[in-house]
Amino acid sequence: MTITPIAATDTEILPLMVKLRPVIEMTDDQFFEFCQINGDLRIERTATGEIII
Repeated sequence: MTITPIAATDTEILPLMVKLRPVIEMTDDQFFEFCQINGDLRIERTATGEIII
């Protein structure tokens, strides 16, 4: 799993992009459950499978 840090200023919060493939494959149902478990976070998944938090 690769975590890509993104620089931000003191007043700006930028998303964290996590690349899971090819190490972890997550089905749509698993992604939905992951989002439900972490309901306090805004989570998206790109067409290429990257998770954006």
